[in-house]
This record gives sequence, structure tokens and C-alpha cells, in this order.
Amino acid sequence: MKHFIKLNLVAILLLPTFVSAENWSSIESDTAIYGRVVKVKNTTSTDTCKKLADKYGAVAYSIDAKKGKCSVLKSVRSTTSKDGFTSQRKVSN
Repeated sequence: MKHFIKLNLVAILLLPTFVSAENWSSIESDTAIYGRVVKVKNTTSTDTCKKLADKYGAVAYSIDAKKGKCSVLKSVRSTTSKDGFTSQRKVSN
């Protein structure tokens, strides 16, 4: 019984990770997204930035590889083609 409870607890904790991974669009290379910034983190990892965006309920993120920063955005104001940037948006349901 203890193992069953532990397995259920693990499944419940990991379920939001699997659900949130499906609602992101494809990664846009050399595209910068600008908008209302919720959080900035020193990272160039798309996985880390995506997890941070999910944590803050953001709609997009943009990574500047030259500065080594990930900007998590609550709203999108504009997009532009820019070298060294990687961005991704949430898909609307």
C-alpha cells in the first residue's frame, strides 16, 4: 500500500510537467520576443528557461545567447529577427 501511495504521489507531481510540455510552439531561432518581463535568469538553456516560464505562468520566453540571459514574458509586445536569440511561445487553446 505504501508503494502505491508513493507512485500516485510521484504521478501527481510529474503530471503538470508532461501537460505543460505539449502547449509550447516550435522553437524560433534568431527571433527575439519583446514584452512585459516577469523574470530574467542567467542561462542559455531552453529547458531551464521553459521550466521557469511554466513556473511563472508566462506566455513566452526569449534567450539572448550573447548576454547569456533568459527573459520570461507575461505578455508579447513585438517580435523581430535578431541573431543570437532563441524564443518560444505558448500555443493558445
